Amino acid sequence: MRGSSVSDDWEFIANEAQTVLMIGCKGEGKSATNNNILGRNAFQLRPSSGGVTRTCEIQRTRLKDGQILYVIDIPGFDFNAESRLVAK
Repeated sequence: MRGSSVSDDWEFIANEAQTVLMIGCKGEGKSATNNNILGRNAFQLRPSSGGVTRTCEIQRTRLKDGQILYVIDIPGFDFNAESRLVAK
């Protein structure tokens, strides 16, 4: 690759798995959005004003082009709680 700073491994790196981490407040639809990204109901959903997700969970899917995508579902933040609880 005359004069190029890109190595021959560039295509391999481009094909590595990607990870999505949705961050937001409780009850804003992160799990529903993650299910939409995955194309299946992988994360628990139910009507709730205070959020449903209590622990982190990861799911994996393979996209049509063969790329692997990891989607991480996390509990939402409660910005009404005391600052030290949010930071924890």
